[in-house]
Amino acid sequence: MDMSVFADRGPSLRDESGGLVFVGAVTDITERRRTEDAVLASEQNLRQIVDSIPGLVVLLTWEGEVELVNRQA
Repeated sequence: MDMSVFADRGPSLRDESGGLVFVGAVTDITERRRTEDAVLASEQNLRQIVDSIPGLVVLLTWEGEVELVNRQA
């Protein structure tokens, strides 16, 4: 079953009679969570592909920093 995901923010306060009053916002982040999960799955898939290449694979940024290497490296 697919469930929605919510993020809430804000303090709980007490009114004059001592009862709890919630002040804040609740945001539906279901789509964001799905997107994050899809990106993670894609990154894991890329890692499996790169690690299965028998040769040396090194991915550098434009600045020359190492971003990704495969197991053979």
